Amino acid sequence: MHSLLRKKQILSAITFIIAPAVLIFSAFKQADHFGIVQNAKDKRVDITIDGQPFTSYIYPDSLMKSVLYPLHTSKGTLITRGWPMDPRSGERIDHPHHV
Repeated sequence: MHSLLRKKQILSAITFIIAPAVLIFSAFKQADHFGIVQNAKDKRVDITIDGQPFTSYIYPDSLMKSVLYPLHTSKGTLITRGWPMDPRSGERIDHPHHV
């Protein structure tokens, strides 16, 4: 039983690592230039593609885990919800576990 649980945990961890990596790699592959800027004071690493924001790897003390937030398309459109990190008017306030 422990072996099966351990395999599921490993598979979940691999999926959590590989899915964002594939997303970022596919965006970088099409870009002419990408940048990575670390901001240790704010506990974040900003990632840009062709000078435009793509995402930030944030790891503040207020979160239980680090996350990629927010996420933008290649045209700059914000595609992640604001709540609970950055609430926006008219947005549902459900699924707090998604952060």
